[in-house]
Amino acid sequence: MRIRIGIVMGVGILVIGVLAWPMAEPARPYDVVSFAEGAGSLGWADFPKLAALAFLTGLAGYFISFPYGRQLGVLVVPAGLSIWALRGGRMASLMICRSDVSQQAQLLGQLKWEPLVWLAIVLAGCAGAYFTGILDYIKALKDKEKPALSRGRAVNILIGLVCSLLLVHFCINLLVRDVSLYDRQLGTVTGQPQVAQIAFGVAAAFCLAAFVMKRFLHIGFIWPMAASGLIAAFSTAIYTRQDVLEYILRVWPGSFFANSVASVLAVQMVSFGSLGAIAGYWLAVRYDFIKSKQKPD
Repeated sequence: MRIRIGIVMGVGILVIGVLAWPMAEPARPYDVVSFAEGAGSLGWADFPKLAALAFLTGLAGYFISFPYGRQLGVLVVPAGLSIWALRGGRMASLMICRSDVSQQAQLLGQLKWEPLVWLAIVLAGCAGAYFTGILDYIKALKDKEKPALSRGRAVNILIGLVCSLLLVHFCINLLVRDVSLYDRQLGTVTGQPQVAQIAFGVAAAFCLAAFVMKRFLHIGFIWPMAASGLIAAFSTAIYTRQDVLEYILRVWPGSFFANSVASVLAVQMVSFGSLGAIAGYWLAVRYDFIKSKQKPD
């Protein structure tokens, strides 16, 4: 199983992380891997190409890791995007290059919903890995055997999404930190964390969220993963309002943020978060399995 995991992730790293890197490589040192206009290396014309590539690599992951394709194929795209997240620029570079509050606010307005774009790309890879399952679902719809979603499960999913969002937000602010200094108005401000710190903190936060949601709410990794698409908007609404931006710009250097989540780029949040969520889910499955074996007959 471990060999299959390594091979599947290696395919994603090779195809997306290395071979497709010229598509995302920033032209300027202060640009990042992003769809943001004037700041990112990607354009919206690249989205359908990237989504198609994600689907095909997910499908390849399914066949490479068969008969565990649905379980392991979902790792392909996040593994590849994580290489982009490691090689790209940092949020601080974007903020430093924009010395005006209106420019920063405009940039954050673009970045606020960008994680949903990266999440859609990751889900395209998941669709490739679950391709045969999707065909079975379509067949069931044609045969009028649509699987029912119980009210209890729908409630669990909604609770899991909200709890994942709050738990991940708390853990990232706890784990993804660089130099943190006291500020009498904001409480603390934190410097731009290193990429390795972001990778560890984001993955660990989503791993914990997915573990808890699987153990107590019995929901899959998709729902904690979905929180990666919403957390930037949640953080922006609270910590990067225009008055906060004006204060930080006036008092602190451009590499400082009111909140650690604000220092994490969308591609970093979604790629590292997806890997963490998948790992946390299967850790919970393994925990339940071991616990069941330890029960006396």
